Amino acid sequence: MTAKASPRNPAVGSMPDIPPDVGLTTPWTRDEHVVHIQALGQRVARHVQFICEIGKLQGTSAETKDNAVIVFYKQLLVLERQLNRIHEDLELA
Repeated sequence: MTAKASPRNPAVGSMPDIPPDVGLTTPWTRDEHVVHIQALGQRVARHVQFICEIGKLQGTSAETKDNAVIVFYKQLLVLERQLNRIHEDLELA
């Protein structure tokens, strides 16, 4: 079986409005953390956009698309619950 080549999706590829070092460098100050958080939020939003438009993806089976959507949803749900917990803890502090 050969691996099929897939073109790089611009929705999740290189993003000029996101600092190129996000994920590669460690932010040290609160302001640096905020910049990285904003950039990561933009990346996540683009991943969400991509997965919501998965029906347009050519050359991928319906089963593969279904599985990707299910896994993505489960991971996003876990993330949202964790972030909500942080938000609530901060409001109660």
